Amino acid sequence: MAIITEECYYAESLQLIPGYSKEKKPSFEAGNFFSIKEHGNWHKCTPEHAEEILGIHKDALHVKILNVSISRIYEELDQYMDNKAYYQFWFPDGCRVFWDDPSSNWCVSFSHRIKSN
Repeated sequence: MAIITEECYYAESLQLIPGYSKEKKPSFEAGNFFSIKEHGNWHKCTPEHAEEILGIHKDALHVKILNVSISRIYEELDQYMDNKAYYQFWFPDGCRVFWDDPSSNWCVSFSHRIKSN
């Protein structure tokens, strides 16, 4: 089992993200979650912008759960989601499990926000 996480941002509206336009939006659906690493591809948001703009929150994670067993993927997902601090989950493609070639494992990926204490 491996759980890989990457910090990301959540925007209450995509229009709040500097440089966002419907024409430049990525082909994959990420809901309102985005990474600053994607900067230049479809937005111009920097960490400084994100700090200044009300409605953009740095309280989110992109998550990948990897396992050699499809059935264990769902067990791990269930355990992961049991954390009461996690909320507002976004599953692209409806929580579809797919084969991840680089890791040679089955994978499910999603994003969510984290409640602050």
